[in-house]
Amino acid sequence: MNLIKQFSKGTQIAYIPNDVDRDNLDHPDVEFGFIEKLMIDRHCAMCRFWSRSNPNRLGTVANSELTPLENIVAHQIHDQQEITRLLGLIATGELTMGNCFIEEEKEQVATEN
Repeated sequence: MNLIKQFSKGTQIAYIPNDVDRDNLDHPDVEFGFIEKLMIDRHCAMCRFWSRSNPNRLGTVANSELTPLENIVAHQIHDQQEITRLLGLIATGELTMGNCFIEEEKEQVATEN
C-alpha cells in the first residue's frame, strides 16, 4: 500500500507505537492528532498531537513531531474545520496557548469563567 497517497496535510491520525496492535486504538500509548506536513522523501510526517489529559487541546504549541508513516492510521476525532483553523494559525505563526484548542473547548472555558 502506498502510504503517501493515503495522507495529506490536515489528515487526522492515530499514532500507534511498534509494540501496540494496530487494531487497538484504545491502548494508552496510542496518540491522536493531525498531519501538519508530509515529508515524502523520509516517509514521515510532521504531526501535531492532542494533549493526553485533554484531547481538545494540542499537547504543544511550540513544535510538531516527526512521525513515521508506518505508525499512523487515518482516524478522525474532531470536526475537520477545526483542524483547518489550527493549521491556519500554525502557518501564520499565531498559534498560542490561548488558541490551541478546538472551539468546543473555548466555549466550555468561557462558560466556566
